[in-house]
Amino acid sequence: MTSGIALSGITKRYPGVTALDDISFEARPGEIVAVVGENGAGKSTLVKILSGVIPSGAFDGTLTVDGVPARFGDPASAADGGIFLVPQELALHPTLSVAENILLGRLPGRTGLVDWKAAATAARRYCALVGLDVPVRRRVSSLSPGSRQLVAIARGLAREPRVLLLDEPTASLDRPEALRLLKVLDDLRELGASIVYVSHRIDEVLAVADRVVVLRNGRVVAERPVSETTERQLIAAMLGHEPARAELAPGSAPSTERPIALQVRGLSLPDLRRGAGRRLSNIDLEVRQGEIVGLVGLVGSGRTELLWSIFGALPRTGSVLVGGAVLDGDPRSAIHAGVGLLTEARHATGIFPLMSVAANLSIASLSSVRSLSPVRRLREVTLANRYIERLRIRSARPSGAITKLSGGNQQKVLIARWLARGSRVLLLDEPTRGVDIGAKEEIYRLIRDLATTEGLAVLVTSSEVSELVGRCDRYLIVRHGEIADEIGGVDVTESALLELAAGASERVAS
Repeated sequence: MTSGIALSGITKRYPGVTALDDISFEARPGEIVAVVGENGAGKSTLVKILSGVIPSGAFDGTLTVDGVPARFGDPASAADGGIFLVPQELALHPTLSVAENILLGRLPGRTGLVDWKAAATAARRYCALVGLDVPVRRRVSSLSPGSRQLVAIARGLAREPRVLLLDEPTASLDRPEALRLLKVLDDLRELGASIVYVSHRIDEVLAVADRVVVLRNGRVVAERPVSETTERQLIAAMLGHEPARAELAPGSAPSTERPIALQVRGLSLPDLRRGAGRRLSNIDLEVRQGEIVGLVGLVGSGRTELLWSIFGALPRTGSVLVGGAVLDGDPRSAIHAGVGLLTEARHATGIFPLMSVAANLSIASLSSVRSLSPVRRLREVTLANRYIERLRIRSARPSGAITKLSGGNQQKVLIARWLARGSRVLLLDEPTRGVDIGAKEEIYRLIRDLATTEGLAVLVTSSEVSELVGRCDRYLIVRHGEIADEIGGVDVTESALLELAAGASERVAS
């Protein structure tokens, strides 16, 4: 019998669609098996089956854990059966402490009273296993994204799972936090659990996994040891063809004679958390029509705060001008002036999950699709269809739920929201977070096309600095809340940008 987890002939069909077709692979104790594939390849369905969201009986094939056939009716029974899922959208309770989150439902005590001393001791033990050094009585809401991810993994270890299932564990982390998490996973091998690691970040897969399984159109198209494959081979297997690198090259840098679309002068942001000092200090920058400018900085540098401040969503001082006109310090003024913001947390501050694709797309353009009060359905649908076709938003119907779209297509809807509004300046915070390699290529190609052919000015940031290399005309280095450096040219490297982001006294390897 096979120890660890084994899948044999797993098939899941929906009306008219086969989401998974005869999936078979295994993950042995002490082994990390990565599962990669484009959005729509079947990864999400596979995670739902393994974690009990899709119950036994709703799919064909067999699932065994340590050689014993496993049948799960829900996530609780899957966890009881030895499979613990750490989901992409962490199910932590922000107002509870680290200890309470790790031991939720299993807090030590008797007769209805919690033994908080024993709880703290147990929580520290699991924190130590994942390399998390924070007070266990601290609220989870005060932790960084990377630390919250480690809390979620520590919670999983507290259940003593035989299989740890990680769904895009580094999607919300910047590079240093992601590297820290990969080191933790490397250490967890020694505990003997089987780890199934679902990710779209190929470089991380190659760094941490023992074997990799590639899904495409619901089937396993490749399975091989990581030591016997390359990044380019994996991408080719995911896409079904060789990646067209030449398509990713930037267009010609815009002439300095082009008008300045966005101008920021002396922008500062007070540090409201500590009541003193500044999170951003005396920021000056310009973006011309047709130009893509990348913001590069480490976690806490102020990249996101800068975009939100320009948009007027944070209480800035200084001035922001669009087309030479000074904006008031609020989002309404920015939107009316033609500024659009794509936020990093798509699910929390981007999409309206209970609304349709058409409603999400038109929400910033209601004046053009309504007559007096009610939204005119025909106008809304016409607008949505225009941008669904223009941006090639696959599988999208105006009346369909936006949550049914892949991450990449959701991002296209959010970009279309601002194009429909007539925005001339786009502020893009992590535009490809949580999307697969194919969708990343499409989104960056779209951004370049919008800049080159329509003259949009784009200010973009990403925690994956490698994504920005070769895709921007200039790079602004954000360090400790200030613009510390500027660099341009086609020969810019990831290592050069990271070294500038870290500062002269710190060097970060690419």
